[in-house]
Amino acid sequence: MIECGTRRFGTLPELLAEVRAGDRAAAGCLYTFLLHQCYPSVRAFLLGKGRPEADAEDFFQEAFLALAAKAQSGGFSLRDWKGRAHSDQLCAYLMQVVKNLWKKSVRWESRPPVMPDEAYSVQEETEYLNHLGWELALKIKEPCRGLLFSRYAQKLSVSEIGKGREPKMNAKAVRHALSGCIQQLLSALNQALERNRQQTELQQLALATVKELEEPCRSLLGSFYDNENKKSMKEIAGMLRYKNANVAKASRVECLKKLQLRIAQKLLDQSS
Repeated sequence: MIECGTRRFGTLPELLAEVRAGDRAAAGCLYTFLLHQCYPSVRAFLLGKGRPEADAEDFFQEAFLALAAKAQSGGFSLRDWKGRAHSDQLCAYLMQVVKNLWKKSVRWESRPPVMPDEAYSVQEETEYLNHLGWELALKIKEPCRGLLFSRYAQKLSVSEIGKGREPKMNAKAVRHALSGCIQQLLSALNQALERNRQQTELQQLALATVKELEEPCRSLLGSFYDNENKKSMKEIAGMLRYKNANVAKASRVECLKKLQLRIAQKLLDQSS
């Protein structure tokens, strides 16, 4: 039995079903449950890698958001495996996401600095990434391939895309689907660059794109990913006058979505 305030859930699958249905209170309940069950191992892993406590909190929250999104899309479900509790499956999923986030952060922080005389190469790198981005976009399975083509090749609005889908989709659903497709594309692109040892090209594009964002996203992401003067979310919240670190974290999630959209526009803009 899982209790959260006045609500009770008999099993974890029942709680996860409510999260899948979009019940925010259930999502909060699941977060609290996993905070007790899974966070200690996440914290121990990251502290063992020399990361600060703030990173453990940030990575755990991002992993939970990924879990909730996957559950709501129907991409995650608990299995009745002998000898493996449902809570263990959830913790294993969160830990895998956290490890991926940690690996990405290590690669980001170990990137070579961009020297002033290298600035001219950004356009050349963008052209290369544009070609590679479309090559990968055309290999992605439907519906993402069609959505990306409609949005960035045909330059259709999200409303026009939704009306042309079967069954029809509203603008909000199209934006949500495109967001997932863009993350899938950027993940494939990052893997391709990693195989070719050319990750710095995507990293430099990301750095340049951060500088083009409007405030407060430019300062928020710039402060968070500044290797020389890396700040915790608590420090960033105070500097940018957010109410608290949690509000700053929520804002960072939205800013990352905007950053991903900007990068996708650059990668898939055939007019460039």
